[in-house]
Amino acid sequence: MSMQTFRNLRQMAMGALCGLCITGGIAHAQKVIKIGAPLELTGKFVIYGSGAQRGIEMAVEAFGGTAAGHRIEVLLRDIQSTNQGAVSAMTDLLEKEKVDLIIGPVASGPVSAAIPAWRERKPLWIVPGATAPSFEEAIAGEAMVFHTAAWGYQYHAAAANALAAAIGKGKKVAIIYSDGAYGRSNLPAAREHYTEAGFQIVATELVRENATDMNPTLQKIRLAKPDVLVCLVQTTDAIVLAKQIHVARLGIPFVVGTIYPTLQTWADAVGEAANGWIGAAAYLPGQAVPADPKYPKIFPAAK
Repeated sequence: MSMQTFRNLRQMAMGALCGLCITGGIAHAQKVIKIGAPLELTGKFVIYGSGAQRGIEMAVEAFGGTAAGHRIEVLLRDIQSTNQGAVSAMTDLLEKEKVDLIIGPVASGPVSAAIPAWRERKPLWIVPGATAPSFEEAIAGEAMVFHTAAWGYQYHAAAANALAAAIGKGKKVAIIYSDGAYGRSNLPAAREHYTEAGFQIVATELVRENATDMNPTLQKIRLAKPDVLVCLVQTTDAIVLAKQIHVARLGIPFVVGTIYPTLQTWADAVGEAANGWIGAAAYLPGQAVPADPKYPKIFPAAK
């Protein structure tokens, strides 16, 4: 996760803290603001959870550990990248710890699973991920949920339109999607936006989450002879898939992911298999962002 992503999450966290103090979301006599952070600190989504943890810690440090005279206390919970872990952590933080606001989880599956537990109290909930459209539908109308990432369909629209402009319309597209909430909920939007951009969908193939051998699916993709391959998978599945696409030498000119091709940890894990991939992100990696003119110490220039 880039410095710009940290800055975005940090700004949202600080804004939430100030908002609670200004609006009276925290009782006047209370001297501690309790932030619950159910995050993916181990397991397949650790790349997301560890980045969110750093962003929260940076926000607390920037405020000197206080906001509006109240001490800030962060209660981390490792959900182990599982749906059940997310539910258990959310329940513990809300019912036992009585936290004032929640930040996390990040991955679409655990976030969606935690919705019923969150609705028991409905505190301010900052979600720095969960791009699956199914989550957007589930929290429609919830005024206390702040979603700080792009939605999956925005990734697909951007990539499809950019490719159409670069290589022309009428090209063939194949889609690989995982069988979890992320892949299944992103599939309709990917189909829609690539079709609207003038592409022909020639194959749609499923892979199981955590599968170690995706070659049977890749052989079906080979037979379709697409010009573009769109891969709706996440983290460890994206690493396995990228490596096996590289070894299979499918000869597909353009391979498209969502956010993971922009992550350095993914690129490091797959090595030369990362060559030729296209990804969409909510930030520009390497962009020189100036310091905030009003709060330069809190929001320094990106390096």
